Amino acid sequence: MEISKVLLGAILVLKCFSSIKGQKAKCISKVEVSVSGCSYEKLLVSIQQKIDNPDELYSKVENCPHSAADEILLHLPAGSTEESVKTIIYNACKAAQMDYTKKNNIPWANVTKKGAKFDKEYYDGNGDWNEEHQSNHPHDPIIPGEPSNVLNRDAEIVDDIFETSAQRYPFAWPGESPTSISNFANCELQSVMCCWVSDRQANDNNGDCATPYDENCIDANPADNTDLCAVDMSRSLNDSSHVSDGFAIFPVNQEGPVHCHGFAWGEDVTEANYRYRANNLFFVSMSDHLHDRGYVRNVQGAPMCSCVENMPIVTRADCTEINAKEFYKFTFNNLAAVATLDYVDIAFNACQASVDNNLERFYQRLLEEGRVSKEQYDKFKQTVVGMSRCPFAVSEILLNNGYTYDPLVSEDFREEKGFCVRGDGIDQNAGVIKLDQVDYGPSIDKLKECLDMCIAFSEKAYVTGCESVWDQANRGCYVHTSSVAKGNNVDMHQCWIVKKEYYDYENENVYVNNAYDGN
Repeated sequence: MEISKVLLGAILVLKCFSSIKGQKAKCISKVEVSVSGCSYEKLLVSIQQKIDNPDELYSKVENCPHSAADEILLHLPAGSTEESVKTIIYNACKAAQMDYTKKNNIPWANVTKKGAKFDKEYYDGNGDWNEEHQSNHPHDPIIPGEPSNVLNRDAEIVDDIFETSAQRYPFAWPGESPTSISNFANCELQSVMCCWVSDRQANDNNGDCATPYDENCIDANPADNTDLCAVDMSRSLNDSSHVSDGFAIFPVNQEGPVHCHGFAWGEDVTEANYRYRANNLFFVSMSDHLHDRGYVRNVQGAPMCSCVENMPIVTRADCTEINAKEFYKFTFNNLAAVATLDYVDIAFNACQASVDNNLERFYQRLLEEGRVSKEQYDKFKQTVVGMSRCPFAVSEILLNNGYTYDPLVSEDFREEKGFCVRGDGIDQNAGVIKLDQVDYGPSIDKLKECLDMCIAFSEKAYVTGCESVWDQANRGCYVHTSSVAKGNNVDMHQCWIVKKEYYDYENENVYVNNAYDGN
């Protein structure tokens, strides 16, 4: 009799486990799980943690025999698959984000509270924030003993909104209704850039504005982080530049300090860089660079900030991306998964890519991850062209407008031994383009081969010098597009300098045909 009871108990236990194994009974009777971030993969991690650490009230099985992926399936309609569940979770995330935005969205009009006209003028590079400079001379409103036009006082709302809202709640994109600032309407390259040419704030460790303001901050410069190649006004906004056509080109290293900074986002409307792109615009343009650094004013002929396709042609820009810590809560009711976004903390970080804090490299990362198209990338590269690429950008503008270069001939060069260097003896690294990487020297024939390559290149770009290198570390034929002054007499290098012009960096003089031209 006792044996029969034991056998009966064993049979019941076996049936129980058979039921769990065969029908995959739920291990968690009530699924309510918090997730950091919102995706199928992140949800799996939280479900697995819930399975591994069962709740006495809601867990039926102490040692769950199946995976988190199977557990999710058991809480959704019969016939659900892993792929369909991924779609369900994606849609639940999207719905939660839209609901959070609907409840917490901050209209762009609430950012400056100065009206759409003020904001438009600001982003074009005009208006009080761009044009006023701190002064001890009397300017309205006059407060005895106090300076006027103090930036962090006049624009204190920027710091207020950064501390209270910008890191928590999504801002409305100003390129869309009701604000509809044309600078940010329909950014086809999913990217924005600002370029500043002036600094109006001292003692912030950025730019060269200094005290006393009335003597040392009248025409101050920002920190220089790019080369300005050209402005193609045919693609600048008419209501920003107020001209419909024309272009300006800038010789390498002679445009003055310019500081550019931008951001970009992918095609997926659920990614943080997309959803908080207006917050990023506020941070880059108003918080980080205006309020904290005092950077103002636009490159002439272009907006100060706009969609990248409307901006000046430059070699590079700094870059900020959004990192958002978001906590979601998921619940399952056998019919669907419902998500709510409960907590948001937005961080503004330097873009991570093959080279950090670099807009062009970050955009390349977006391409590699399938977040922008190759067509978008190619067009983006027509504005942010890459280091040492100004000659190509300028050539393209000139050729598109019917101009051609007079090709150089061998008599246009003078020969000097060594590296091509600046007037102060520093290596001329800016504007150097490698044409080939085999030995071009020391024989006369090989040297002539390199010079001929530089001469051929001069038909499509501005050339200032040519260099042949035949040491193993740096061998190749190089063309120079920045002004060079002399050779440094180093072995296994041959420099040819275009006679018509060079720039003496030590004395800051421009020489033409080896004679000082007085400019």
